[in-house]
Amino acid sequence: MAYGMLLGPLFFLSLQVTLNQGLRNGLALAIGAFASDATLAFGGWWSSAQLFTLVRQESFQSGMGAFGALLIIGFGISAIWPRKNKAARRSLSLFALARAESSSPKARGKSAICI
Repeated sequence: MAYGMLLGPLFFLSLQVTLNQGLRNGLALAIGAFASDATLAFGGWWSSAQLFTLVRQESFQSGMGAFGALLIIGFGISAIWPRKNKAARRSLSLFALARAESSSPKARGKSAICI
């Protein structure tokens, strides 16, 4: 009962439509809102029932188990795989960037013109 009495934006919209455009348009808006809510509620109920039957299938459980196992194995491999130091990688990339800029023809032309 309290849920139907909530003063949300749809209440004020239906009030405005009813006062401005008449009772017929206000009722049409209310019926449309009810139909929309009923459709969403039925869709949620139906899809949850379908999902429940899917989850209970043996093939789904085996597939999700294999996917989870591969995910955990991947995390384990990435945790023990040797990595380069981030600071060394950053300085190497900055060095490569500076080297590439100094070897470009535009950079050589600019450095040669010193007044």
